[in-house]
Amino acid sequence: MRGRKTTPSSLDAAPTSSESDDEGVANASAAGEVSRKRRPYRSTYYVRKAEISSLQEQIDALTKRIEQLKDEQPVTIKDVERAREENATLHHSLAESDLVLARAHSLILGELATYPRNPLAMTIRLPADADDRQHTLDDLLVAKLDTSTQFVLERIKYLSLDQCHRQVQSFSTPEGDMMLIQSDITSFNDVESVQQVFEDVQLAYAHREFKIWEHLGVSSICDTDTDQRRPATHVRYLSSIPGGVDIEVNLAQFQRFAESSTHLNEPHGVIVVESIDEDALYPYQPEFRVRVDVSAVVLMVERPRPPTQAKSDSIDVSLIRWAFTHVHNPQFPVTPQMKQELLDLYPRWGDALRKIMVEHVEARQRQRGQKS
Repeated sequence: MRGRKTTPSSLDAAPTSSESDDEGVANASAAGEVSRKRRPYRSTYYVRKAEISSLQEQIDALTKRIEQLKDEQPVTIKDVERAREENATLHHSLAESDLVLARAHSLILGELATYPRNPLAMTIRLPADADDRQHTLDDLLVAKLDTSTQFVLERIKYLSLDQCHRQVQSFSTPEGDMMLIQSDITSFNDVESVQQVFEDVQLAYAHREFKIWEHLGVSSICDTDTDQRRPATHVRYLSSIPGGVDIEVNLAQFQRFAESSTHLNEPHGVIVVESIDEDALYPYQPEFRVRVDVSAVVLMVERPRPPTQAKSDSIDVSLIRWAFTHVHNPQFPVTPQMKQELLDLYPRWGDALRKIMVEHVEARQRQRGQKS
C-alpha cells in the first residue's frame, strides 16, 4: 500500500543455518592463511641433527682438502724426513770428531809427559871472566831470538788473536821433577804502538821478581854482572817461599824490537829468557837450593782491526807468551807438604807474571789518557 513503510521481518534479519556454515568455513580459511604465514614448528632433535650434518659435511670437505695438499706437496714431507736424518748424521759426526780430538789431546799430552823435551832449550855455559860471559851471550842473541819467534808463531798459527787464550799443563817425571807448560794470549786495545808495549813489558821483566813477591809473598834477591840495557844480559835470582825452601833461578835474557826480522815482516817486540846450564861464576848448589829452569818467549805484535772500524791514532796489540818451567826434585830433605807447596807455586808464579805485564801496560795507557 502506498504510504506504508515496510520493515524487515525477523526471518530477513537472522542468518540461515546454511549462511552460518558458509561464514564458518570462510573464517577457518582466513585463519589457515594466517597460520601458513607463521614459521613452522620444528623439534630440537631435528635442528641439532641438521647442524651435525652440516658440520660433518664441512669436516669431510676439509679432510679431502688436506689429502689433496699432501698429494700436491709430497716433497715438503720428504724434506722434513731428510732433515731429521741429516741432523742425526751430523750429531753422530760431531760426536766422532769429539772422540778424535780427545784421542789427539791424549796422544799429545802422553808424548809430552813421556818425553818431556823443552822445544826452546839451548845449552848455555858461562865462563867466569866478565867479558867472556858477555861475548857468549852476544853470540847467542840473534839465533835465540829467531828460533824462539819462529816457534811461538807456529804455536799460535791457528789461533785467533782477537780472542784471549790461556792454557796450563803440568806433569811429573819418574825422577820426581815437575814440568809446567804455560801459554796465553793477552790483548791490549787502543795503545800508542807496539814499541810502547814492548818497553812496558821490558820494565815489567826488570822488576818481575819483586812484583811477584808482592803477589805471592815470595822474597827474592837479584844478582847480575851485565849491563841490563844491553840486548843480551844475565840475571840470577835467589828466592824463598813462605815455608822456608830456597829456590835458585839462573837466566840469560835476550830482547829485541824490530820493524821486521827473519820470520816476521812487521813491527814486533820479543823477549826471551833461557836457563843457564853451567855457570863457572855461580855454580848451582842443589844440596841447599831447589833448581828451577825456565825457558820463555814473549812476542808483541799489532792485531789488525776490521776494515769497518773507524781509523784512529791508536792500535791494538796482542801479547803472546809461552813458557816451559822445570822444577828439579829437591836434593835435600823436604816434607811432602812443602814439596806440594813448591809445585803449586809455579802455576801461580806464571799467572802473577802475566798480571804484572798487564799492570805496566795499563799504567802507561792511563797516563796517556790523563795527558790527552
